[in-house]
Amino acid sequence: MVRRFGMIAGGTGITPMLQIMNAIVRGRSSGDSSGDRTEVDLIFANVTAQDILLEDELDKLAQESGIRVRFVLDKSPPGWQGGVGYITADMITKWLPAPATDVKILLCGPPPMVRSLKKMTESLGYQKAQAASKLEDQVFAF
Repeated sequence: MVRRFGMIAGGTGITPMLQIMNAIVRGRSSGDSSGDRTEVDLIFANVTAQDILLEDELDKLAQESGIRVRFVLDKSPPGWQGGVGYITADMITKWLPAPATDVKILLCGPPPMVRSLKKMTESLGYQKAQAASKLEDQVFAF
């Protein structure tokens, strides 16, 4: 059972992450006390602020308890409060859950980004991502 998801998305890679986050929120509002308590930490990377897809929906989800969203831009505007540049090991360490048996890392984005993140997550102590992800893998790439 997954207690906490760490998600990293780039560009259109946000779509499966959004679906999972929405399913978790729906599970919480089922009305019964055993509702979904899964936590989510998302890092969403884009080139510019104008490239951020579904920003309003993500901001709304981030108001839910246990859901945290961080935006990272390669080209940030003046006054930008989010992350800047490419996603780094430091960002992953700071913003995503530490490796644990009940933690799963989900990756979706451009192939070069996903390849880099697979290596980076392994160097941070997560299980090695496989060439073809399986549901039971700790690091799952779409």
